[in-house]
Amino acid sequence: MGQLDIDKLDNAVALVFMYDIEEDPMGHGSGFIIDENGTLVTNYHVVENAYTLIVRLEINGELMDFEVEKVISGNRDKDLATLLLKNPERIKLPFLRISKNQPKKGDDCWTISTPFQEDFMNSVTEGIVSNIYPDGVGNWLGHTLQVSAPFSGGSSGGALLNSLGEVIGVTCGGNEHESGARANINFAIWIGELEGMPSINKPTAMDITDFYNKQLSRISGIFLGDFTGSELNDEKFLEYYSECTELRIKMFGEDQAELPFIYSNIGLWYYELSNFTMALKWIHRSLDLLQKFNEESLLEVLKYPRQCVIAFKLAACYERTNDLNKAFYFYLESATNNYENFGLLDQKTKAAIRKVRKLAEDLNRQSELPKWTNTP
Repeated sequence: MGQLDIDKLDNAVALVFMYDIEEDPMGHGSGFIIDENGTLVTNYHVVENAYTLIVRLEINGELMDFEVEKVISGNRDKDLATLLLKNPERIKLPFLRISKNQPKKGDDCWTISTPFQEDFMNSVTEGIVSNIYPDGVGNWLGHTLQVSAPFSGGSSGGALLNSLGEVIGVTCGGNEHESGARANINFAIWIGELEGMPSINKPTAMDITDFYNKQLSRISGIFLGDFTGSELNDEKFLEYYSECTELRIKMFGEDQAELPFIYSNIGLWYYELSNFTMALKWIHRSLDLLQKFNEESLLEVLKYPRQCVIAFKLAACYERTNDLNKAFYFYLESATNNYENFGLLDQKTKAAIRKVRKLAEDLNRQSELPKWTNTP
């Protein structure tokens, strides 16, 4: 097999971290940049259940993390998605060229991805295109390539390259049988399947309505039966849960352990709908009850690991309603509590530090920031 100039190619291949709605890590996948605007290609199953995605690239020898502005498009059946990175500093991003030609059986190929764990970021393997399935194979319904190049969990969304260094496919998985793994029976979606993918155009691909409906149904014991997100919009769901919650209080009083969680989930759902006034109302009702139940102050309640997320959302609500001093206060609490609970390298800590530093500058309150918030 020939050789590629990998050093000029793998800088455009990314490590993709996934986080759930409480910003807890869900694992990682891979991806790659395809244009100077910062469009990243990965597998749909990498983004499907993630609330937040952080994309790590190596730029000029330095590892840099980028937030995702939105999920542009995606197709579950073909297991492909495209994302747009936030790049406010206009950093020049490397990108890969897409092949205009379909690969053939027996063609040489290379993969670049992050198998197993992040320490192995942008590992390279080589092989051949072993077979081609125009109508799909296994779980993949699009034009699928079987390749002998080995890769494993974490490689999902990686780049499959031809001998010209052009992208011919997106690594998506392998034969899960032990014999299939030994034989390096692995698969990639042909890059041509990117054409005509359904638009998503949202910050996250996950179904927020479905998530909070399930959360509230589970916690409150109120089930909507045959109602689905397509038949009731978010506001109707929230009206229903609010009414049921008020009825429940009338029947059983407020000394119910589930109520703070019901309140906070209603508040967080309002937050997702950008109704920040209502979000503040319900989140504070949750915190008020927790203070009452635990006989603790607001600061003590916010120190619980789960409340780190609540503090961040409170701050965001105050920021969006232009109460910047309260936003500064709660961002600082979120940063402090995340730092104490999870450390400086945690995604939640980093996000809160970025926010509180920006507000401190706007409000001329830099002197109130702890020294550890100056960590890059």
